[in-house]
Amino acid sequence: MSEQPLKRDAALMPLSWQHQRGLRLARRIGLGEADVGDVERAWNTDLEAHFSAEEELLFPFSEDAHAARVKDDHEWLRAMYERLRAHPDDAPLLTAFGAVLSAHIRFEERVWFDALQDALGEKRLEALHERMHARLPDAQNPPARPA
Repeated sequence: MSEQPLKRDAALMPLSWQHQRGLRLARRIGLGEADVGDVERAWNTDLEAHFSAEEELLFPFSEDAHAARVKDDHEWLRAMYERLRAHPDDAPLLTAFGAVLSAHIRFEERVWFDALQDALGEKRLEALHERMHARLPDAQNPPARPA
């Protein structure tokens, strides 16, 4: 019998909402509907602040293989983004960025966040909630559904 994923705690919801936008971007990249300009807009509005919030607020509670993978993914995505900025016409690199972003988000949502919620407990999650929502004020609301 497989375990059901935990309901996402409110402390992590801003990150999950940003994940939804990131997955939409990754999907659009895979379909050939997004370009480097779209990646740059997402980077400036969500991705870099998202990575920083995870690194500053979540890594102190997670010094395990999950956090190591997330850190490696962040470094890889940052390097890919810089290469994309230098080579905006590199379609294979753009496609690879979308695939890595999608895999990274799915790992966080399906594995890391569930493990964090379980390990942190209610009191730490309550404290994290205030800090996370203050750190990501623009991620307070779920993303609008595409028309």
